[in-house]
Amino acid sequence: MKEFFTNQMDYIYFLYGFAFLVFSISCYFLGKSKSSKLPWNSLFFFALLHGLNEWADMLVFSIGDAPYFNFTRTVTLGISYFFLFEFGRIALKDQKKIGLGTKIYLLMSLCHNPVSNHQSCKYFPFYALV
Repeated sequence: MKEFFTNQMDYIYFLYGFAFLVFSISCYFLGKSKSSKLPWNSLFFFALLHGLNEWADMLVFSIGDAPYFNFTRTVTLGISYFFLFEFGRIALKDQKKIGLGTKIYLLMSLCHNPVSNHQSCKYFPFYALV
């Protein structure tokens, strides 16, 4: 069973990315609603960038990986998680639950080890923001 899924990873990444793109479309239309108090635009950008990043990961199986392509995917992943964090931060602030200011980003950036290699930097946005 493991071998079957390993051979089908390009299809899995395609469906995973497609699901995020459909999610981004629903967030877009929820953001147009005047009755919603949630920052749907932030979640829209998260889902859009994350879906595109999954499709870029899918391309690695077809065309291979290069350092600049890996860097682009890492930056896209980090920006997508930034928008997810912004969705939660703004939603909590608007619901008057917790008032996290933008200084939280400075605190999180101090937790990053700048000496680490590039491969570990790919997962830093995930662990820093989630």
